[in-house]
Amino acid sequence: MAARALSCTLTLLVWAGVSLGQLALSSRQDGAVGGNVEFRPISRPSETFEVITWRFGGQIVIRAISGTVSIPRPEYSGRVSLDINTLALELRNLRMNDAGVYVLIIDGIAASYSAETTLEVFGVSLGQLALPGRQDGAVGGNVVLQPISRPSETFEVITWRFGGAGGQIVIRAISGTVSIPRPEYSGRVSLDINTLALELRNLRMNDAGVYVLIIDGIAASYSAETTLEVFSE
Repeated sequence: MAARALSCTLTLLVWAGVSLGQLALSSRQDGAVGGNVEFRPISRPSETFEVITWRFGGQIVIRAISGTVSIPRPEYSGRVSLDINTLALELRNLRMNDAGVYVLIIDGIAASYSAETTLEVFGVSLGQLALPGRQDGAVGGNVVLQPISRPSETFEVITWRFGGAGGQIVIRAISGTVSIPRPEYSGRVSLDINTLALELRNLRMNDAGVYVLIIDGIAASYSAETTLEVFSE
């Protein structure tokens, strides 16, 4: 498992038949011990729901009823938060025993929906550069490719490529100045130079594939890759 994490291969899955009106989560999410992870639906119903519940192993992690949020179990106090607008669960300061299946259940007057995802937690050193093994997204939606572990030093050049290490540049920052050289990414991508995260918006089927993050400094360079899978409507 650790070897898979260190290889940092993220596969973007293309699933047909996932409607943006359904509730759907990425099939898997990866995180490193001591790091943070966010579970955000890649597709969700448009209506408003009275009850939003995230469960792990049957127990309630966090719940919102008519906008009021509760965290019933002490082991999650101060470590979890819920965005009631996006339905996203953030889990911080990851532990090995956080690994497992998480279920999102949303209940309304007319209908209820549920979806699940599996979290894998790796004992990756926080001084290494590592990306999740895979990220999922839906056509027309957004995705954030963010390291689960990174070196602490400052880097002069941050580059995201698509299509492997020798692939095309998606976005690059040199001494804090960001450029997007290819017109197909104009207005669709952004880079957080603090977290090294790449956000890709308005996803297309041909966005699926291997993304490589390369960071260069005076003393060292690092690289990691991940694969994006895109679901069709």
